[in-house]
Amino acid sequence: MTVRINLGCGKDIREGWINVDNIPLPGVDVIHDLNKFPYPFPSNYADFILMRSILEHLDDIVRVMSEVYRILKPKGRVKIVVPYYRHETAFADPTHKHFFTPSSMDFFIEGGKHADWYTPFKFKLVKMQIYRGGFPFYHLRKYFGIDLKLPLFPDTIEWVLEK
Repeated sequence: MTVRINLGCGKDIREGWINVDNIPLPGVDVIHDLNKFPYPFPSNYADFILMRSILEHLDDIVRVMSEVYRILKPKGRVKIVVPYYRHETAFADPTHKHFFTPSSMDFFIEGGKHADWYTPFKFKLVKMQIYRGGFPFYHLRKYFGIDLKLPLFPDTIEWVLEK
């Protein structure tokens, strides 16, 4: 059985997934504050973890990434989606604590050009993409498979990393 976890799901409830949030919204399976460690999952448990628009809200990115690595099975993947640091949405939300550039995950990936002493592990980079994620771009990608790669005014960075 494939185990998929939607960390910081909010209202994005996914059927067949373990939906995790700190607010007991309808459909949330596990109520947990993602700033509290450890997360309530065993090591080597999940095949896939989704972190869409949550990492920028958390206190300690290094600890979060360490927990994600711990929870993933070998060859498991995590998809991280965050606001692009130069887009106004990165700064507009007063609950955002961090800002991300295309090289922000280099601290956690093999061959990353940044410091390698923060964690004893390294993910493999599967994909890094910068794109427009708002309307209509998100809907074109999601419903029609059309990905307009517009280098101007990006608003989202997405990484897929493998344990």
